[in-house]
Amino acid sequence: MKKNIQLHLIFIILCTIFAIQKTNAQTYWQQEVQYNIDVKLNDTLHTLEGTESFKYTNNSQDTLKFLYLHLWPNAYKNDKTAFNKQKVQNGDTKFYYSKPSERGYIKNLLFTVNGRAVSYSDYNSMEDVILLNLPEPLLPGASVNVSTPFLVKIPKIFSRMGHGKQDYEITQWYVKPAVYDKVGWHPIPYLDQGEFYSEYGTFDVKISVPQNYVVAATGDLQTETEINFIKNKIEYTKKLKTDALEELVNQKIESDYNYKTLHFTQKNLLLQKILQFNIII
Repeated sequence: MKKNIQLHLIFIILCTIFAIQKTNAQTYWQQEVQYNIDVKLNDTLHTLEGTESFKYTNNSQDTLKFLYLHLWPNAYKNDKTAFNKQKVQNGDTKFYYSKPSERGYIKNLLFTVNGRAVSYSDYNSMEDVILLNLPEPLLPGASVNVSTPFLVKIPKIFSRMGHGKQDYEITQWYVKPAVYDKVGWHPIPYLDQGEFYSEYGTFDVKISVPQNYVVAATGDLQTETEINFIKNKIEYTKKLKTDALEELVNQKIESDYNYKTLHFTQKNLLLQKILQFNIII
């Protein structure tokens, strides 16, 4: 009798677990963002200038009246940012004592939502998070198209985004919505120490750089001429002897006046994945 009761309890527990898992699977949702970005590098001014648009789909059961957006290049704007405060707390004062010309930011933002100009406001005195007002509430299952021009001033290398002369490390450089999940919005600032929480999405990105630059980026390269260019570079360096290779690495190379445009795509990126690229002359 006791054994039958135990088996019955185990059966009830297993059924309960299965029901909870099934319910969670049915109610789980994740917002989606589809990006289109066209950007050009100026390696004299150390800027990225271009346009960005993204389609934001509300897969939640909530109606959204606004979007929080990350402007993480502004983490390098001044010494009032969360990024700088964290660096100082960790004993690193290089950015705190840096020159204004060595810092970075994002500007020239003019947002439209479904073709209509919209306003935005600061959030919680943060330099790198804003609140974008929607002209109409975004209902569950609906989407909006957000567009803006932008210009990013690339700082010297203090963290993940920066340049050392004409070598560039570009991460967290574009406008992107904060995550909205089952507990609400996550309008977090950029920090040097810590991971990032980003929405699931798809990217279609065009990057214009001088012709003699080599670009390594997240995504699948669609430009056939650039694929051949990289293959030739690899074969050429394989044939060089060690001393010749070292000489080539240390050689100052002038930037090409002519530009090339590289096309990268990536579908269904997970939350932790970010679009990033390195540019080396």
